[in-house]
Formats: sequence, C-alpha cells, structure tokens
Amino acid sequence: ALARAVGPTGRLVTYEIRPDFAEEARRNVALYEGETPWWTIKLRDATTGLDEKDADRIVIDVPDVASVLPAAAAAARDG
Repeated sequence: ALARAVGPTGRLVTYEIRPDFAEEARRNVALYEGETPWWTIKLRDATTGLDEKDADRIVIDVPDVASVLPAAAAAARDG
C-alpha cells in the first residue's frame, strides 16, 4: 500500500531487521505492484539510525515504537 501511495514520482525506503521478512516483502511487492523502482528495502535495524534525511513522512510498524523514535526524528524534515 505504501509503494502504491508514493507512486513512481516519489521515493519509498523500508527497513527490515530480518532477512526472511525482507524477502517476503520483495515477493509481495513484486506480486501485487510489479516493478517498483521507487522502492528500496534495507536490511538493517532501524533503531540504530536511518540513512535518510529530510523525510516528508515516516511510518513505524514495530512492536516497540519508542525504540525507533530517535532515529525517525533525526530523519524527518523539520516542521
């Protein structure tokens, strides 16, 4: 749904800590959305920081949201 919402003129970056979850995400996106060159998946723990800066939006889907908030705040655009 996020890849569809962002669309080909945007950029979507997702983080997965588990390789099997990352592979499942790749399969699902390919199956339901096809080619999505605007989407990048990174195999990394988001609590250790995000590579992106000035992100317009950040969606957090983890059991312990508070553990990702510092990294998300550092990656988000001011305002």
